[in-house]
Amino acid sequence: MTEDRLSSLIEELKKTKSAEEMSKACQKLVDYLYTDQQAVFRTDWREPLKAMRAVRAFQPMAKLAECLIGLGCEQDIVRRQYGQAL
Repeated sequence: MTEDRLSSLIEELKKTKSAEEMSKACQKLVDYLYTDQQAVFRTDWREPLKAMRAVRAFQPMAKLAECLIGLGCEQDIVRRQYGQAL
């Protein structure tokens, strides 16, 4: 069930086309990740971060990356995209 929730939040994020909507979708995802911290390790974060960069949502992208790094995610793409967002 939690995997379905994570997948739906990521899909919502990837379908978003504006920076304002992206910020809201990102906040929902970050809130979820703080409640289910193991979800960080079950996901490839390449596509969600790519979607955020495509709509130039750099502040939400940095927020998500900070959350992931803070929770122990060691995927290289997360650190690279965090650097790009800053």
